[in-house]
Amino acid sequence: MERIATYRESEAGFTLFELLIVLAISSLVVAALMTLAFGPRPAIEVRAAQSTLIATLRDARAQAISLNRPVNVNLNVNARQIGIEGSAPISLGSDDLAVEFTTARKLTVGEGEGALIFFPDGSSTGGRVTLNRGGASASLDIDWLTGRVHQIEAEAADGAR
Repeated sequence: MERIATYRESEAGFTLFELLIVLAISSLVVAALMTLAFGPRPAIEVRAAQSTLIATLRDARAQAISLNRPVNVNLNVNARQIGIEGSAPISLGSDDLAVEFTTARKLTVGEGEGALIFFPDGSSTGGRVTLNRGGASASLDIDWLTGRVHQIEAEAADGAR
């Protein structure tokens, strides 16, 4: 009697699932090594800081409207931090990130510190925040009449977006 090999016994090699696992792990390792070797790209950090600013400012405006009272947003450009009154400040990025903040003179607290106020009707004191790092830059305008936050497209040093 001759024994016939089953499908499993006659197959040699790797399954598709095993190959996908190996590819996933190797791509994570390569991504980690690239970040360690080259550091975070300036444009990525600028966009991340811009997103943090937008979310915080929009949240403050929404709070002012829903609570029916003014809400202060404090920005410290030296520490690169933003915070809504009564909450812990949020970091915007590394020491290489330059932050500029334009607001009403009476809302400046000290060197590099200022505030922005959102009112219950949705309006604000207005202002502009500009972010720069390694040739990449982005700006936000806060409209005083509507309190809306307008994003100005981030640009890389080579003009790519």
